[in-house]
Amino acid sequence: MIFSKTSKRQSELEMYVGTCASLKNRIAPGCAEEMRDCLLFGRNYARTLLVVDYPNSVRGNWLTKLYRFSGNINISTHLVPVASDKMIRHLNQSIEEYEARMNQSLSPVRRKETERKQKSAEHMLDVLLGHNHKTIFLVHTYIHLQASSLEELDRLTDRLQSIIWQTGLSIVPARDNMLEAFRSVLPICEIALPHYTHQNMHTSAASSMLPFDESELFMQSGIIMGQNLHTDNVVLVDMNNKKVFPSRNMLILGTTGMGKSFFMQKHLLRQWVLESEDTRFFLIDPEREFARVVSQIGGQVIRISNNTEHVINPFHILHDTTDDDIRGSVLFLKMQRLKIFFKLIYPNMSVLESALLERALFAVYRQSGITEDTVFANRKAEAFPTLDDLYRHIGEKGYESLRDFREILRMYTEGTNAKLFNGTTNVNLHNNIICFDIRDLQQDGDSQPVVMFNILSFLWEEITRDTITPKKLYVDEAHLLMRNAKSALFLLDVYKRIRKYAGEAIVASQQPIDFLGTAEGGHNVGKAILNNSISMLLLGLQDNDIRDLKEYDVLRLSEEEEVIIGRRKQGEGIYVAGHNRVYMRVDATPEELQLIDPRQYAERFGGEG
Repeated sequence: MIFSKTSKRQSELEMYVGTCASLKNRIAPGCAEEMRDCLLFGRNYARTLLVVDYPNSVRGNWLTKLYRFSGNINISTHLVPVASDKMIRHLNQSIEEYEARMNQSLSPVRRKETERKQKSAEHMLDVLLGHNHKTIFLVHTYIHLQASSLEELDRLTDRLQSIIWQTGLSIVPARDNMLEAFRSVLPICEIALPHYTHQNMHTSAASSMLPFDESELFMQSGIIMGQNLHTDNVVLVDMNNKKVFPSRNMLILGTTGMGKSFFMQKHLLRQWVLESEDTRFFLIDPEREFARVVSQIGGQVIRISNNTEHVINPFHILHDTTDDDIRGSVLFLKMQRLKIFFKLIYPNMSVLESALLERALFAVYRQSGITEDTVFANRKAEAFPTLDDLYRHIGEKGYESLRDFREILRMYTEGTNAKLFNGTTNVNLHNNIICFDIRDLQQDGDSQPVVMFNILSFLWEEITRDTITPKKLYVDEAHLLMRNAKSALFLLDVYKRIRKYAGEAIVASQQPIDFLGTAEGGHNVGKAILNNSISMLLLGLQDNDIRDLKEYDVLRLSEEEEVIIGRRKQGEGIYVAGHNRVYMRVDATPEELQLIDPRQYAERFGGEG
């Protein structure tokens, strides 16, 4: 697409072309044969259409469908500024001519056409007389089509005609003037057929011709997110561009099977390739989607289940925080997270029970020599209390009001969930890519959210150790944390603050209501997570999910965007980056596909995955 602003002064290109005839020869076709309604360039056929009339009134982005027309098309619009006084004289003369015509005997069609032109000229004159600063443009628009055969060119023209009809434009082929019309499309700022195409427009009307709605998202560097299905370009995004991304967090929404996890795995691989060697990747994987990929690129997979020996002690404190705002209150912060942990175990805990539990927790820490003055740097894992210590302490000290809680706690110290939490932390975080696989807990719906929160709390302490090392946190199936308002609030805190520690969070869930239905103290926690997502990928959603986005006023979607998302086509959706949106398909190279989905790779490319 070419837009040129033409005036009496020669452009730099024209001046250069005038002194270098070889440049014209280089950009010109090798040979051209002019026919009545097309041109033959070697083996290719081309046709230039003249826009001869425009609709009386338009809405914003009225040319969107034309600009997104798929085919070998080139739209060239020339804007020629005209002095206001000269235009006023011209309009005055035109109005007098139209009035004279109206006094003549005209056919109904000619009378209507003359009336419309007179009203248009009068409106333009009102604009000029009322706003002396207004600039008037002569607008010339040419549409150039090209195809490998005449039949294909005719089909392309017919398809374009239906789009043109919807926009309200009027076009005609430049019959017997195809070569001249083609010159107007070339990037030499030349208008070859001005008497056919000129249209007066003031600044506002002329600006509506510019494709500000063009859905292109292509930065100078960054990660390829996918393919732009409107323009066929790649969607290249630099998450380090602070002008576009105040934070680098991303939220991914899509129903089951729409490609959320596939996109996250591809995103992980590309981040891993492009980021520095000291960048750390942490993944919480409830569906065992990432384990194979992480293993194959040298990462560490830690399986947490009732059949493994991996334990993360909820009482473990990794380090003394570097956050000056909370230095000296590490134990108190840990206490808040422990109370969330125990409320996930015992959701009906009363205020009294919570207060008594807090007293018991402080007492258990004191038994291990830990107080609010303790420095936790380099403290060994064996030096922290465990769930066993809490269970015994509550029994020995006779906390009568915690009797029900103690019975539930028994399941986590002696029962089926004992291996998940009860013991000294024995996992290490030495690898730069660490995936926590908790798929084996799917059958136990009660313990999976608790384990997920325990892992996230543990990782958050690791993430906040410094503010320099780049970190990426991937949380799949985040709805497990959103079931409880307290754990949802903790996820929000991580989401909002991770930027401070040189990190970013990539969170995925199935439905908007997973977030929008969670509130705490009158505050919609999930909506705050959505609002803090500068970057967002919306894959296929159900109709009620789209209604939820509208109802909660999270993201306003156009009718076309609703259709795209409601179509629920795997791997396709709307990618949002700040104020930019594109219709995108999730892409993958053969090498990435081989790592992520060997079976699909074998079906597509043959051989073994």
